[in-house]
Amino acid sequence: LVQTGIAVTAMITSVLLQLFGVADLYAMLTCHVVIIIVSIILYALCLLYEVMRLRSQAARRALGPLFILFLGAMADLINYFFDLYLYNAGYKLAFLAFAALQLIRTLRVIKEGVEKMRGYTQMEKDLLQSRISVTLSQIKPHFLYNALNGISALCMTEPRKAEEAINTLSSYLSENIQALEAQTPIPFRQELEHIRNYVRIEQMRFGDRLRFVYDIGYADFQVPTLSLQTLVENAVRHGVSPRPRGGVVTLKTERERDFAIILITDDGVGFDPSAQGQGIGIANAKLRLEHMVHAQMTFKSVPSQGTTVAIRIPITQEDVK
Repeated sequence: LVQTGIAVTAMITSVLLQLFGVADLYAMLTCHVVIIIVSIILYALCLLYEVMRLRSQAARRALGPLFILFLGAMADLINYFFDLYLYNAGYKLAFLAFAALQLIRTLRVIKEGVEKMRGYTQMEKDLLQSRISVTLSQIKPHFLYNALNGISALCMTEPRKAEEAINTLSSYLSENIQALEAQTPIPFRQELEHIRNYVRIEQMRFGDRLRFVYDIGYADFQVPTLSLQTLVENAVRHGVSPRPRGGVVTLKTERERDFAIILITDDGVGFDPSAQGQGIGIANAKLRLEHMVHAQMTFKSVPSQGTTVAIRIPITQEDVK
């Protein structure tokens, strides 16, 4: 109740002070002058109470300009008795100074807000880049593990194919080791070569059980390194390979207005999307596609019928060039 009363008093006092600043003090009655004096005293007491109550230095400084109004009102009141200047200029000048200080303070707050927003944006970018780096560090050993696991399966049954697969993997790593470290998107054609090398290794293992179809209708766009290869790997290992007779994996690309469309389809075992979450490889690929090339990725899968991954990537001017 005390704080509410003080707040109401401060509001009324502020209104009276403003009226005092625009009214002719000499045209007022003595009782009016007494009311103004009481109002000025209450105004000063309210300010002092708020200054003493607030613990933050910034909040105290924010109340500083309000004392200027008090000084202006006091100057006009003194002028009423001693007639030092004309036109009640004391409060008017004080109000102009108060408005100028408030404007400066507002501009400073806006500037600080913009700087903080820039800092938050940069922190968000740094955090995203860190997440992408961690993601890539997870994908690289995942790819190498699966490739070596496929080769090891050939060592006991078909040593010659295993040797050929090792040579293919060695060539792949020597030619594309820099791409594995890439922190920026790479041309789709380069990612396509990664996919071809991976498929060659897997076809040595699965033989005729794995059939792969390339339907490349558009290739002038960029993707994060190993992102599509991870999705193809998922189609081979979790879609086609569990079936005794194997199956077909299709990689199709086309252009639809200002978007590059990528479809990775398999006729494998499929799954129920509502009952099965995404693996770490798929989640990482989706994260990098979304944040590095602003892609949209959707899944469509039916148990015993297969899975389709659809990706839409905006085409930029750099892609067109």
